[in-house]
Amino acid sequence: MHRLRPRAFRRGAEGFSATGKAVLLVGILTTLLVTAIIFAQARSSAKAVAELQAVDLADSLRQRVGLTQAYIRATAGRMRGADLPGAGEFTSFATSLGPQPIADALIWLPAVTAGERPDFEAAFLARHGVPVSDLRAGGERISAGARSVYLPVAYFAGSDRLAFLQGVDFLQHDVLNVAATLASTTGGPALSPLVSVGDSRFVVLMLPVRPGQVAEPGRQPLVGAVLELSSLLSGTRLQKAWTESAEIRDVTDPAAAVPLSPPAEASGPGELATADVPIGARQWQVAVVVSYAQAYELAGLTLLAGLILSGLVSLLADRGHHLLIADDLQREVDRQTAALQRSTGEFRALFEEGGAGKCEIVPGSGHFRRVNLRLCEMLGFPRSELEQMTFRMVLAEGTEGALDPAFEALLRGERDSYFSERRFRLKGGGELWGELSATVLRDQVGRAVWIVAVVQDVTPRKQAEEARSLLLRELAHRVKNTLQLARSLADQTARYVSDLPSFMILYQSRLRALATAHDQLFKTSWSGADLADLVSATLSPYADAAEGRIEIDVPSQRLSSAETQTVALLVNELATNASKHGALSNDAGRIHITARVEPMEDAEEGASEQLVFVWDEDAGREVEKPSKKGFGMTFLTRAVAHQHDGEAEVAWGGRGVVYRFVIPLHPDEREEAAAA
Repeated sequence: MHRLRPRAFRRGAEGFSATGKAVLLVGILTTLLVTAIIFAQARSSAKAVAELQAVDLADSLRQRVGLTQAYIRATAGRMRGADLPGAGEFTSFATSLGPQPIADALIWLPAVTAGERPDFEAAFLARHGVPVSDLRAGGERISAGARSVYLPVAYFAGSDRLAFLQGVDFLQHDVLNVAATLASTTGGPALSPLVSVGDSRFVVLMLPVRPGQVAEPGRQPLVGAVLELSSLLSGTRLQKAWTESAEIRDVTDPAAAVPLSPPAEASGPGELATADVPIGARQWQVAVVVSYAQAYELAGLTLLAGLILSGLVSLLADRGHHLLIADDLQREVDRQTAALQRSTGEFRALFEEGGAGKCEIVPGSGHFRRVNLRLCEMLGFPRSELEQMTFRMVLAEGTEGALDPAFEALLRGERDSYFSERRFRLKGGGELWGELSATVLRDQVGRAVWIVAVVQDVTPRKQAEEARSLLLRELAHRVKNTLQLARSLADQTARYVSDLPSFMILYQSRLRALATAHDQLFKTSWSGADLADLVSATLSPYADAAEGRIEIDVPSQRLSSAETQTVALLVNELATNASKHGALSNDAGRIHITARVEPMEDAEEGASEQLVFVWDEDAGREVEKPSKKGFGMTFLTRAVAHQHDGEAEVAWGGRGVVYRFVIPLHPDEREEAAAA
């Protein structure tokens, strides 16, 4: 093997002419320059790849964080309007980096003509089972069933022919997502997607415009990217990114606007196509301009060798730099993936939390977008069935017009929040009361993305409120009846006495009997009173004076509330009369009280038994029948017949009086009282 000695090399170099030395020097300098340029390009390309993937991961994480924050706010505050200031900030993730799959949006560019819409609508209906309807003039519509973003875009079939690509597949959709992310990284959301296609490589040109930026006429930077379509499994891969330029013209006047279409002839030097783009409040026309690199003639084998050497050196440098970038990127991917998994788990746990029913509703149509298990359990519908229904279908009214105007305005995106109590129907029949709170989540431009609703089962509270209301109505009715009875007692008492002291004694005695009846009814929540307890309680004020001379032999028989009041007043009148003129007015008198329940011979409707009550009084001396009837005697003979369709009789003997009354017993009245 021949070894190259330094001295021999120096002698060879000294033999070069001045021209040769100059060429050699130029070649070396050119090699270094080309190497530096290629190395810079490789570094820029690798950095762009790293930034794109990092931004994509960060965006996915930001989406989940946004959803989690929204549901935390929605659950904690029940979305009562003022409790959710700035709810739109939780939805900005859906549009912050251009078109994203998570937004579930269908975007129509103005380039789609009316003649192409039917084909696209048919394809979309076949793919998703959801019709596209009511497309707005601006060309945008959010669809309930979309799970991917579809963009009608322009592409170059050859090298200079412009045409339309109507139904972009998910692979091209990935291309556009990468391009949109690239544009966002270098300047903000892109507004004019132009894709050139050659073989299996895509060249994407995006005009970057920052939010709030006002475009100016003239030459603007145009972000470009080369992406390679490799396979159905691997999708697309970014190869190179660069910046071109675009000519922007103000064509706000609709008459001057030119739709995206194949130009009949070139509009200017290097101009391939034009497109209308809304930026801010004005309409601009973007003309794509391709810059061609100038070729320089460089002669000499030395320069060629230098370029080859430069390529080898730059290849090694590029490979090493890519390895470093890949290692850093992998660590960032691992970190972002772990954070995304934690955020996703928190979001799922919060959404499926079993305290309340939660759902996401599609604005406009009112279809359920997502429901949690608790809402399914509350309504009795399986999740698969409930997610095919609309919100109107679960309301108890079951009609399209069941929602009040406020909620209809919420569905249309005309208001931000809603709170009400509604009745919901159950799958197996029946209803439940739910406290419904809902809020609208919006994107950066204020469009309603979806509606988050929380339903809390308040059926026990509503039932308690209804029972309390019924009790108050019943109490008011009974108090009114009691006051009327008290007034009637006062009127009747005053009619038969001539002085105030006598009136007070009699009236207080009758009020005490009425109070005793109410005490017995209160023990059973006004469902009735026991006959034996009622008689004993009514006669208790006379027990000391009687000293065991009152014998009570009555069964334990439940009386209705009306029967209880009547019996208490009857027993009180008999006892009052006995204390004045009969057995309790001396020490020798005795009273024997008996009662029994027996079948009715001629049973009337609703009654098959009757109560027979007997008051047998021995005054212990001879007594005479009163010469005139007072209120007490009138009440004893008439109250039973008038109020209970019964009968009563008073028999006067030599030593006392026997009072007997019979009233039919109505079990239905006692059952209704017990139920109340």
